[in-house]
Amino acid sequence: MPGDIRRLRVASEHMWALMRIFVRSAEDVAQVCSLQDRVVLRPVLAESLDLRAAEADGSWPAVPADDDGFDGATVLRALDAVLRHNGHPVQEEALLARFRPLGVGGREPLDPARWAPHVHEAVALGLADARRLIAAAVTARGAPAGDSGWRTLSSGAYGYNYLHRAATNFVGLGGTTREESGPYTVLVDGRGAPLDGGSGSYRLRFTPPPVDAFWSVTAYDRASRGLVPNPIDRYAINTLTEGLRPARDGSLTLHLGHESGPEDTVWLPVPEAPFYLVLRAYLGHQQVVDGTWVPSPVERAS
Repeated sequence: MPGDIRRLRVASEHMWALMRIFVRSAEDVAQVCSLQDRVVLRPVLAESLDLRAAEADGSWPAVPADDDGFDGATVLRALDAVLRHNGHPVQEEALLARFRPLGVGGREPLDPARWAPHVHEAVALGLADARRLIAAAVTARGAPAGDSGWRTLSSGAYGYNYLHRAATNFVGLGGTTREESGPYTVLVDGRGAPLDGGSGSYRLRFTPPPVDAFWSVTAYDRASRGLVPNPIDRYAINTLTEGLRPARDGSLTLHLGHESGPEDTVWLPVPEAPFYLVLRAYLGHQQVVDGTWVPSPVERAS
């Protein structure tokens, strides 16, 4: 490797990279787009893997972007391709052995056409069970952060907790480690009732977490797990949001609703539907990493 290039070792042939650029305001967007345009990925070694060859021989299956055509056979064909290209840790050998009777992880690409009808039926039932289990696990990810209703997440460090990994990717593909973004999530108010912008507004009064980079609070629609359009095009409150007015004790008060709130609060729009919040503390101090720093409960606004 050339001496002026920093090497990052990965455990498999394929990897993916995430690049985040902090946008302070809408005026930053044009500059950020210019920065993105200047980022180039190029192979250093001539023998770098050519994915087009894998696609041409049919060994790298295309996965549908939505539920149309997304079935158990599609899931297992993708798993089979990943295993044959990238291998698996020796600790997962016993788990993989349970898939091999279906043809997953063999020398030849998986061919569901060889399955008997009862196998197709069993795989379909298995996928349905998995989806229900994953959806139910979303609200149980991480660990309770005291009795505040918030939960600490370690989205980028799964170990062999496959359900945690699947639930994280169900919410949003991929995730950073706790040392990087120190995420907390909350789906209920301080009394344990689900957050629902259709039934009223809320207040979050908290002292920002100790960080070496920045913090942010983002609202997501619970059904779509995505951002929701709002009249002021605001989807998060962060360290540099204009109009933040800390109290004498350093705390901030956010108004969570689909309409603006009192003048002494900063408005974070939420949908007129069930929603949840994610608080991220980028490069948080040790009390963020170990979860001993706890956000305040979300309160129902009077």
